Amino acid sequence: METKLVYKDRFEKNAYSLIELGTPELLAAFESGNSIVIKGLAEDEAVLCTDTKTFMVRQVNTSNSIILTERDDLEAQHKVQDNLSHTIELLPCLARTSRLDELLGHSCYSGEENEEAIKASQTMYRLEDLLTVVQASKSELLKGLDKRGAFVHEDYYRLFEKDYLLQLFDYLLTNSIINGIDIKMITLGEAKQCIKEGSSEEKVDIPDDLLVSAINVFLTRVDHQDKEHELIEFDRAKICRFMGEWMLSNPRSKRWELGDFTRLWSTMCHELFTPELQDIDGLYLMYETIKLSNTVQYLQYFPVSELSTDPPQRFAALFSEKPLWTLAEIQPFLVDLAPTKKEQEHLLLKFARSHRSKNITSYGSRIK
Repeated sequence: METKLVYKDRFEKNAYSLIELGTPELLAAFESGNSIVIKGLAEDEAVLCTDTKTFMVRQVNTSNSIILTERDDLEAQHKVQDNLSHTIELLPCLARTSRLDELLGHSCYSGEENEEAIKASQTMYRLEDLLTVVQASKSELLKGLDKRGAFVHEDYYRLFEKDYLLQLFDYLLTNSIINGIDIKMITLGEAKQCIKEGSSEEKVDIPDDLLVSAINVFLTRVDHQDKEHELIEFDRAKICRFMGEWMLSNPRSKRWELGDFTRLWSTMCHELFTPELQDIDGLYLMYETIKLSNTVQYLQYFPVSELSTDPPQRFAALFSEKPLWTLAEIQPFLVDLAPTKKEQEHLLLKFARSHRSKNITSYGSRIK
């Protein structure tokens, strides 16, 4: 039996889009009935988010037309609903959580005495607010918040102001030493009491939930329940990175001689935690100068969080600061764009030119 192919009334080309579900994971996400959201502000490239993953949304043009029809058995015909020359491809990508730094950075918590002014002048964000503007799945967003030490205070997500958090942690370390408490065998209750002893000298009362949130920033495993008598375990790398970044950014224009920096860094950690240079990967630039025939190394604050997530802009910013980078130097500034070694190599091949001198490979700009 012959079937006619006719265009529907008021036919409009490109009224539909076809999305290719190229993996079982994507197919399962669409069939599950769970939330599927396309996110992006006006200046963003759109991404699609499932409950746990983020995907780039790419239009792929095709050389052949794709005719979308609806069968009409009564008229023995197929009605053409659309005539497409492209499909939509979904490619896994990293969650774009860097916007959290901007959104939460204006309302950092720095003590109850400053709360009235901050609430009057700054926008606050609940989890549902952040989900609408941050290009990440809910699972990835929560991981991004946890990585930044974000906490919920009066229903809103907040960050601690760095000077304030440093003061609280210094109270903890100083008073643990004074009271003869081994910081590696300390309970949550003892840690809270050490901070309270320091703040009481300043006649400052800190809400209990904020004490726990401040301590959680530095723990290897965050337990959001307040268990006074349980031992807590501090994360050496988190503590050393926080202390190192605070030093590098105060003032941020300062160039630290490497030896001076590491000595003071260790002192700030009360020599309870041993800092390593890799703890501050992605936070500094290393410069070398010749002084009295000796090579002297200097560090300067240069955080990856302030760089664009667009690869061409990222590489342009890197090469404007330093014309040549070794692989070890540039890798910390690529991890957020390309987490695997293979993906990093792909970016370097595309946006950088390799130079080899004295058996050392360096990377420079492809643009002369």
